[in-house]
Amino acid sequence: MTSSTATTTTSSTLPPDWAPLVEKLRLAHVGRADVDVDAIDVGRPRIDAADSLVVDAHNGLVDVDARLSLAAIARALHARGWRLPLFRPLPSTPLWRLAPRAAFVVDALVQRATLLSVDGDLLDTPPAPRHSAGPSLLHGTTMPAPLAVLVRARLRIVSSAHTVAWHEAFAHTDDVAHRVREFVDGARAFALCAHGTSLWVLGGSALAPPSSTTPRAAETSTTATTSSTALMGLRWASARSLRPGDAGGIASALRAGRRVVAVPYLQRTAVLERDRPARRLVDVHSAAAALANALSSAPANAPVTVRARDPRGNR
Repeated sequence: MTSSTATTTTSSTLPPDWAPLVEKLRLAHVGRADVDVDAIDVGRPRIDAADSLVVDAHNGLVDVDARLSLAAIARALHARGWRLPLFRPLPSTPLWRLAPRAAFVVDALVQRATLLSVDGDLLDTPPAPRHSAGPSLLHGTTMPAPLAVLVRARLRIVSSAHTVAWHEAFAHTDDVAHRVREFVDGARAFALCAHGTSLWVLGGSALAPPSSTTPRAAETSTTATTSSTALMGLRWASARSLRPGDAGGIASALRAGRRVVAVPYLQRTAVLERDRPARRLVDVHSAAAALANALSSAPANAPVTVRARDPRGNR
């Protein structure tokens, strides 16, 4: 298995292919364009380019160009003996476009990122973000109307050699939901994928599966990752996060035919969706002005008129 060490910082210059995005960001910032992220054409790097996929085997991380899709990244990792803690099929949408639609992906995969702001500036998120000290910089910039977009991302990965995958079948969707909560509450397993009354589990090699199932080496074949072709038609383009142990929400989504995924060791759960809502870049000046107007017009902030008191005590 070959690997290389990830760099500690990313380049301060952008590849030429990002030029259209930089110009769109600049126009959006000065209020001259209403920019739909999906309308921006940005080229994708070759997956075999030296800086497009850099594995840090010691820490279980991979540094990727955000123009690559999760599907492309997963295929390249598989060839190197690694995998993402998510079950396939994965979106073919570039990661920089997917992030605003799927906070779950940011939570579950992204450990660190380089962002391109609406001013056209590059900034790095802290190596160890302290969310308890304030809002997450990464979430704030990749929200549904993003203030910035991903340029590079450092993703969490797991070794295929130290994982096993298996399938569990249940009688009811409620049973599947409670089984997902059991994994999440115990922070056990790397990845879960539930659909209908079936659950696919990716766990550490030391995690013993139920006696009624047979563990298999992860990623040894399409069957090993999906147990059948049952998941292959369940493409997704966005994700709606759930409270990690919300068994009721999980069961409701499963009854509606949705695919539910979880990364138990990071306490993350989400419902995968097929729709791809438009994501528009924020005009910062207009947004700030709208917020100021809203605050000033709120009843609690309205000017208070004080009338003079009558000397005789009458109002």
